[in-house]
Amino acid sequence: DHSRVHTGEKPFECEFCKAKFTRNSCLRVHKRIHTGEKFICEICGVNFIKNSHLTHHKMIRHIGEKIFECNFCGVKFIDHPSLKVHRTTHYREKRFECKFCKAKYNNKSALRDHSRVHTGEKPFECEFCKAKFTRNSCLRVHKRIHTGEKFICEICGVNFIKNSHLTHHKMIRHIGEKIFECNFCGVKFIDHPSLKVHRTTHYREKRFECKFCKAKYNNKSALRDH
Repeated sequence: DHSRVHTGEKPFECEFCKAKFTRNSCLRVHKRIHTGEKFICEICGVNFIKNSHLTHHKMIRHIGEKIFECNFCGVKFIDHPSLKVHRTTHYREKRFECKFCKAKYNNKSALRDHSRVHTGEKPFECEFCKAKFTRNSCLRVHKRIHTGEKFICEICGVNFIKNSHLTHHKMIRHIGEKIFECNFCGVKFIDHPSLKVHRTTHYREKRFECKFCKAKYNNKSALRDH
């Protein structure tokens, strides 16, 4: 992206009016003039071409307003994340009681699934062998017998019908093994998340230098855009 400041290259062209831009992000913003795409404020309905403008609008116009209402108790909050956190207090409440054994659940769906233990109802039927189950999740596991679908261990190739069985296998069989290798430096890790975190140290290395102004980037694509 940066190099184009020096070369004047504008490779991103608007399909509607042929205007050209140095960056694809600038073209995307421009095209909203033609497509009518907008970022809409969910509080008052005002719309903007840029998301940053919408964010600024909310900070100036709606800061402190409590417009997100809890559908359980009516308490209001200034933003959706705060409302979501509050709702978890209701989800923990076990208000739905089984009439057969007094077991309690925090939603009607969980109670309905549980009730089938007492009623014997099995509404989920296998299309291959007509076996019936009380829960859809049990049916999904069963159908893997027919479809051959498996959860495969990427370390040793052993496969399982249930993902929980695969997780247990890894904990027992492969715990502590370092089999995930960094393609930059060869260092090995016991799991893929650890390898991903390690790789970021390489991505931060700015090895690609602009021949015009000596600006550096951590990948060829960023340098080419510059």
